[in-house]
Amino acid sequence: MTKLRVDMTERSSAYRALVLAHAVDRARQNSVIPTDAEAARRIGITANHMKFLRRLVWLAPDLQAAVLDGSLDVAEYRLRDVTRHACWQDQHQALKTTTTERVMHEGSTRSSPTALGN
Repeated sequence: MTKLRVDMTERSSAYRALVLAHAVDRARQNSVIPTDAEAARRIGITANHMKFLRRLVWLAPDLQAAVLDGSLDVAEYRLRDVTRHACWQDQHQALKTTTTERVMHEGSTRSSPTALGN
């Protein structure tokens, strides 16, 4: 069986986390990995990080697409608050808040990196 290799050195941490989240989700659905605890152990991450990855799969589809195509340039840790919301509209609002705080904190006048017009 040939494995697909993707060079992720030029990708954002959010991109890498999203790809890993979907790989773990597929492995769990196909019973390749029996539990989240086992998945975390095999990957070498904490249980809390695994919880975040499991929530990342439920990120709004347009936000996932934006992370994957690079139009949403955001660090993985910025998505932690976003994924705590089940409602996609609330996720968009949380993303707006976190990116606005980032811009204010960095002292930048550039616009929010979401490029989604929300």
